[in-house]
Amino acid sequence: MSGDNENLRTPKVAGDAAERPTWTEAELDVAMAKVPVYEREIYMLHVLDTLSYLEIAARYGISVSRVERSLIKALRRLRRAIDAIERRRR
Repeated sequence: MSGDNENLRTPKVAGDAAERPTWTEAELDVAMAKVPVYEREIYMLHVLDTLSYLEIAARYGISVSRVERSLIKALRRLRRAIDAIERRRR
């Protein structure tokens, strides 16, 4: 993975905007709560604050590969939580 993987920041969703799923703030809070604090902080720094992997690594004193692994884990946990929300809606 490269230092700034755009796929982690901008998920690809098929269909037009009317078909795209939407979640309530409460549902997103539940999904984010499934992500451990450390991974959540790294995810938020990258997605909301748009820090690069290198900037996050420097801030935490960790390697860029550790940042990548943490983001991957956070995204997997979020995906599972969102899938669970979608299953409950059906």
